[in-house]
Amino acid sequence: MIKSKTKSILILLVTLILGIVIGFQINEILIKKRFEEMRAAGRPGSFIKLFENILQPNENQKVLLEPVFIKYQEKMDNIISKSRLQVEAQMDSLTNELKPILTQDQLDRFIAEIKNVRKGPPLPPHNQPFIK
Repeated sequence: MIKSKTKSILILLVTLILGIVIGFQINEILIKKRFEEMRAAGRPGSFIKLFENILQPNENQKVLLEPVFIKYQEKMDNIISKSRLQVEAQMDSLTNELKPILTQDQLDRFIAEIKNVRKGPPLPPHNQPFIK
């Protein structure tokens, strides 16, 4: 039979290991959530959602804020779209410059990673209602 002291140590070790595993899982979930929030910040319509969450307007304010936010959302969406096109152009230039340096395997991995980053999660449709 296992001694009482050995049992206690075993229970402590199992508890410690479980705590570490649970901690890593929670940390991973939080990192993924934060990363998704950062990616979402560049999506069309995120401007309105950001300020909706910050301000938490009442019904009267919603009516007054909607046209203002829609006006600026369109401007922000245009800026974001232009910057995305510039980033894509730079990545294409980078790829072309790397072609003579990298092996085919390295180039394939690089291009696959770029496609994966560009794909990202689906974007919400434009012209979303202000607050649902």
